[in-house]
Amino acid sequence: MLDLKLKDLEPLRIKARLGSSTAVKEGIKAGLGVSILSKFAVETEIKAGILKKIAIKELDFQRKFYLITDKRRDVSPLCKNMINFLLNY
Repeated sequence: MLDLKLKDLEPLRIKARLGSSTAVKEGIKAGLGVSILSKFAVETEIKAGILKKIAIKELDFQRKFYLITDKRRDVSPLCKNMINFLLNY
């Protein structure tokens, strides 16, 4: 695995924006460039040796997820359990 530092990324420029992780992976496979994706999105391709991961030191990604429900509908007991699990995780 190749290690990069944050300063090594300065010359990179965005050339395209694709709508899904699958589209990004296909673009990478076609030789269109590199991307930053979730490790879960590329797990299979990394294990199969199709894609290669490069660690970027000094860079810590975090993202937020939102849980939404429709106020006009009652939430099922199963759904309530899932919501409680997610909120307490």
